[in-house]
Amino acid sequence: MWTFWIEFALLLTAILIGIRRGGVALGMIGGLGVAVLAFVFRVAPAEPPITVMLIILAVVTASATLQVAGGLDFLVQQAEKVMRKHPQQITFLAPMSTFLLTMCVGTGHAVYSLLPVIADVSLKTKIRPERPMAMASVASQMGITASPAAAAVTSLLAMTAHSSQPLTLWQILMVTIPAGLIGVVAAAFWSLKRGAELAQDPEYQARLQDPEFRASIENP
Repeated sequence: MWTFWIEFALLLTAILIGIRRGGVALGMIGGLGVAVLAFVFRVAPAEPPITVMLIILAVVTASATLQVAGGLDFLVQQAEKVMRKHPQQITFLAPMSTFLLTMCVGTGHAVYSLLPVIADVSLKTKIRPERPMAMASVASQMGITASPAAAAVTSLLAMTAHSSQPLTLWQILMVTIPAGLIGVVAAAFWSLKRGAELAQDPEYQARLQDPEFRASIENP
């Protein structure tokens, strides 16, 4: 019993250290943890998940093809048009746009292209930028669970394929898509009154004294 908890603590420690270091260190420290489990605690390694790895490779290749072909740029442009057309609804439109964008491309990193647009639209409509920007970042990650092109969804599909009750892609998405949309809308409502309004924010009002900053806000 103690061996299990020691191995569990080792696993969590490797994950936490890897996350703090980031980048290549995450994989290296994870590999070191696996080596300790295999050679010190004599834990028998499982068979490599070849099916999952191939599915992830296919999804990543498809996402890369979409980006190279200009599909990602097109989707970003359409999202920008919607937000600029209805700027007063940016707190709702921003997270919905990033959620749907992630659903289409399969990665939450697509949000980076929209963050400058969200900030610009928010400031020009006198809406506190952190409201739509924070929710847009969260929604972009929530969209991963609702994307048929995301590695997370395809991995779950592959892992249940050999179980007694395998799931279909439609069964997964019919749960994750409605749940994700409801969560995004609920979070947007919560974010509506987050922080002080810009008119009552002393730091923002101080920044308005800078002519260059004021010009960037007031110019269309």
